[in-house]
Amino acid sequence: MKVLQVVQGNAITAYKNADEFGKKILADLFGKDKLELSITERVKTFENACEVLGIDPDLGLSCSKSGAYKEIDNISAYAKIIIIVKALNEGWKPNWNDDIQYKWYPWMKYDSASSSFRFFVSDVDYSYAFAGSGVRLSSKKLSDYFGTQFTDLISQHLLSQ
Repeated sequence: MKVLQVVQGNAITAYKNADEFGKKILADLFGKDKLELSITERVKTFENACEVLGIDPDLGLSCSKSGAYKEIDNISAYAKIIIIVKALNEGWKPNWNDDIQYKWYPWMKYDSASSSFRFFVSDVDYSYAFAGSGVRLSSKKLSDYFGTQFTDLISQHLLSQ
């Protein structure tokens, strides 16, 4: 017997677009609980984002920590950020010609005590040094989630230059 593998993100998209009969079939096959998970419930790690997109998480993005190639660590972290953002946006792409469309990004504040960046939720205070993460998300909720869930990856990207 052949096994058919289906990317969870594709099954969820099919479920969202299906009529009631199609939803029942998909729920019978995969379980309704797996098809109705929000994107933030499905993407907790880089590997989860790859699973949602149906790509191999071992894309050669892991680098040795020899110290000789910090630029590679920076590029690797940013590539992972791009993949995570693509998964979280679920097909949404910013329209740079639309000045009215919101394009959300988390603000990060450098925390000297931990030598890393942390998500900054409060109003912007210009007396501190801030850095945007370079990502654009479709909603404030996703931006807040990304900024809190992937702080270590953002710090790796911003501090390995």
